[in-house]
Amino acid sequence: MHGLDVEAEYNNRARVANSADIIERWFKAAARARRELPGDRDSAYGTKPRQVYDFYPATSADGAPLVVYIHGGYWQRGDRQGYAFVARELVAKGVAVALPSYTLCPAATVMQIIDEMR
Repeated sequence: MHGLDVEAEYNNRARVANSADIIERWFKAAARARRELPGDRDSAYGTKPRQVYDFYPATSADGAPLVVYIHGGYWQRGDRQGYAFVARELVAKGVAVALPSYTLCPAATVMQIIDEMR
């Protein structure tokens, strides 16, 4: 790969000097959103333990657009709960939001994760 360090390229925690502070702000904002926003939590979409999603309905009438936010985490960490903050602004603008978790690597391959999300 011509000297490209793939680990370094995908490891944002190592590349961003204040990543721990950013992640801490995200988790606090996510906890606040989970407390304050109405919605359905912990709905199963499959049979595996991490095949669960949270749904935040739009404040507008039925027929609102839907954003499905698939969290990052280098396929090895994180879940829907830590990213609930993304729902706040979208819901306020009339967009429903679904936040799924998925089986992490190495318990699943990236292709298996893709299949779960489909």
